[in-house]
Amino acid sequence: VLSLRKDFTVLNFGCGNGRWAFWFAPRVARVIGIDLSPAMVDAARRFASEQGIQNVGFTVPGDGSQFPDDSYFTKITFIVIFYHEKHMFVYEKVINF
Repeated sequence: VLSLRKDFTVLNFGCGNGRWAFWFAPRVARVIGIDLSPAMVDAARRFASEQGIQNVGFTVPGDGSQFPDDSYFTKITFIVIFYHEKHMFVYEKVINF
């Protein structure tokens, strides 16, 4: 069971189309989703825009997105990495992000 508070920021690696990011969104201050698939990140961004969800952001490693120097992530989730057939490749990408 996750203990969440409204002041938390969640970093969601392997966010895909944002399913879990959108689950976290009403429960925390901010969610940042990261995925290797630009198509999935685009789908998540579109859904967030269509639904007016403003406390989520999505990025692909290497797309130039920067976190502020004072970023602090209260919860970090790796929900899908171990379900990916190339989970060690994904893990290496996340570690080197």
